[in-house]
Amino acid sequence: MKNRNLQKSIMRRVYTLWLMRKLTKPFLVKFYIFFVLFWQLVREVSVGNVLENVPFTDMARSTSFFINAFWGTERTVQIVFLGVIATILFLARDILLHEKRSKLTIA
Repeated sequence: MKNRNLQKSIMRRVYTLWLMRKLTKPFLVKFYIFFVLFWQLVREVSVGNVLENVPFTDMARSTSFFINAFWGTERTVQIVFLGVIATILFLARDILLHEKRSKLTIA
């Protein structure tokens, strides 16, 4: 009976360590950061209203609208938005590097 409890305790620790290693991979950490920042951005900004007000007539007016909308928001929203963009770039870089490495190992 004592050995069985010891085995359960040890295996629980092994599974916990395995889970922690899986959850703390660099790509997943970046994805968690992206998710939290994106969630915060959606909470703060009414994306539907922004898209409803975009002048889709020409590219110059749309670009001007987005630039003015960005500068017209609060500083915290600007920082969160830049964080979302940065994490997207880091995730895209990781995906592209992974694809490049996998193609090199196959060839």
